[in-house]
Amino acid sequence: MSDDDPKEGPLLTISEAADFLNVSKATIRRWTNAGLLPCVRLGPRGERRFRPEDLTDRISAATDRSQPRLSAVNYPKKEHAHHRCVICDDPQQEWFVLGAEIVTALRDGAHVFVVDDRDRRKFLKHHLQANGFDFGDLQARAALRCVSIEDSYLLSGKMHWERAVAYFESVILAAKARGVDKVLIVGNSSWLREHSEDTALLTELGKYERGMDVVVERYPGASILCPYTATQVDSQILMEALASHESIGVRPAGHST
Repeated sequence: MSDDDPKEGPLLTISEAADFLNVSKATIRRWTNAGLLPCVRLGPRGERRFRPEDLTDRISAATDRSQPRLSAVNYPKKEHAHHRCVICDDPQQEWFVLGAEIVTALRDGAHVFVVDDRDRRKFLKHHLQANGFDFGDLQARAALRCVSIEDSYLLSGKMHWERAVAYFESVILAAKARGVDKVLIVGNSSWLREHSEDTALLTELGKYERGMDVVVERYPGASILCPYTATQVDSQILMEALASHESIGVRPAGHST
């Protein structure tokens, strides 16, 4: 944190900095207080002002494993290539990426399990049809199953890592009981947008990630995709996603599959 006068260029207010990083003002205050984000103090009240280059550096630092992480969650080093993170700019781009993964898995004879919402299901039906699959037929044959966020992550009304891990493990076991060893689980992070300030939730997510590592190690035929979309999820969650996955798929703007 700096008390120096601005050297050059415009300074941003705390509200503008929060908009720039897509986080709340409370998060900005917490980062500056913790020394994670430099600021300039102006006036008798010491109001915070921010240099754009410092905000850009904060984003870049999130991808550097040598930088301090933004929460108290301590993640182990991951070596499970089947538990992957996919970060995209917007939902449309996300589903071009996820759609290709789902089609590939179905063609490979895998059971596909999708945590969906209304928009996701609409896109998925269209994408599957365009690739020669019938949505209803896939569900009838148990090749594809779609469930809501409330019936997966939030079974008890809130996130509890043990219940969530056990639930997704039951999906794999159900497929194995039908003689299917290959399973693709596609998560959904849109519900996190309302909970970015919940530090207890971030801890639960860290435990959940470690639990899913155990699951994919126990069942080598299982793959888990954890998608995060910049327009739907707080930047702090994106930074946690970068920190908590060893295998990361970052898709540049304008990418389609």
